[in-house]
Amino acid sequence: ELNSYLPDDIRLWAYTRVPLKFKPRYPIDRLYHYVTSKFENPDLIRKACEILKGEHSFHNFSKLDKKANRTPIRKISEITITSHDSYDAIDIRGESFLWQMVRRIVFAFKMLDSGEFDLTEFEDLLNPDIMTNIEPVAVEGLTLLNMEYEGISFKLDTRAKEYIDSYMKRRALSFY
Repeated sequence: ELNSYLPDDIRLWAYTRVPLKFKPRYPIDRLYHYVTSKFENPDLIRKACEILKGEHSFHNFSKLDKKANRTPIRKISEITITSHDSYDAIDIRGESFLWQMVRRIVFAFKMLDSGEFDLTEFEDLLNPDIMTNIEPVAVEGLTLLNMEYEGISFKLDTRAKEYIDSYMKRRALSFY
């Protein structure tokens, strides 16, 4: 089993054969999961999620690499907050993400939740004319849960998936 050769924080739960020309860096969809402490006002954060859905300039939510000359325009197709007993989980789905984008979005949620800025100021972060520094939250809460590729189907290893689910829950509870 391949997982026995990997560190505890790296796990595979699905597999398939791919052609030699396969480019894993270019999925048609990615799903990120972030575990964080409970939000005081989850309904406000859900409103912020709605603001982020769609295509926007996420320049304030990334560490831009000026040498790479990449556009900050990205499209979030889905973003949800799920409340658990001792933590909240944020799931963000899209085709591509900027460097530190998910972690900076979570930090902006924390700022909104604490009252450091209101919903209008949060929405202004998507305005290309407004530049501000949003710091990233800790990497430990972030997991790349899934990537989908055109014409590629994966076989699920249910035992590995059960282990990952259990590990993620233990890890989430250890943060908060």
